[in-house]
Amino acid sequence: MEHHTVEYESGKNFLQKYNCYTSFIRLIKDTHAFMSSFSFLQFGRDTVLTKLSVILSPSSVLDSTVKTLHSILLCCEYGHFTDTIILIRKYRDDLLFYLYLISVGESCDLLNSIPPGKHEENIKKWQTNALSDLHVSEILKYIGMRPEIRPAIKKYNLRSGLEKIGVTLNNYVHGNGVMFYNQHPQSYTGKQIKSFVNSTTNHLSYITVSFVFLLALCQPSSIMSSDYVDYMDCGDIPPENSQYWVAPFVEEYLGNYGCLLGADCMGYLREITNMEIGD
Repeated sequence: MEHHTVEYESGKNFLQKYNCYTSFIRLIKDTHAFMSSFSFLQFGRDTVLTKLSVILSPSSVLDSTVKTLHSILLCCEYGHFTDTIILIRKYRDDLLFYLYLISVGESCDLLNSIPPGKHEENIKKWQTNALSDLHVSEILKYIGMRPEIRPAIKKYNLRSGLEKIGVTLNNYVHGNGVMFYNQHPQSYTGKQIKSFVNSTTNHLSYITVSFVFLLALCQPSSIMSSDYVDYMDCGDIPPENSQYWVAPFVEEYLGNYGCLLGADCMGYLREITNMEIGD
């Protein structure tokens, strides 16, 4: 046990010599802090209603992604590259499933007489821990059919971008080659470490900003500042149009990482949702 502890600490100290790696660790911590705040922001806003289900707080799924980010951080600190990528895939899957929950809820017309569909059945099964065989490809296909999301996915090539990342994630999950297994950090060259950092930084940031962008299109209130609700809770009349104010930390994040989707993505979001962002 002591031998392994020394080995792990040695690998951790080795990686700290690389500036790119310490920057990578900082990015993960920043993403963790952002998602923690974003998850808290959703509480009370994201109730999902279908003909079969009532989910009062699906933000518990987002809470899980925050914990996953913490696990990713620990794996990265000790140079467990494979475990890092495997957890990033779980992170991606959970974010897409949350978006799926919101999308199904938003598309459900509780007043019509049409029987519940497949996707409402999926949510009911999920609530009873009986969901199986719902693949990411099917979730992406469903999300991509939503009228408020479809044009953005096409405009910014989001489906192909996420699927391309998915190839890398799956290689690590399934061990599709000797390089996709954990190794001692000291066995990597500086070039290999830099390559891993660059690609994984891009993947984590792209997944996160894509999720926030698509969720905002599907449910604009997800990025709304708390000011409007705070005024209401205090019994005051909210300022005019304050329901369109965007939480400052969300606007900052989209301002920093929206370029991964396209230079004009914030303008697009403002045009489609009427939220006051990127002015």
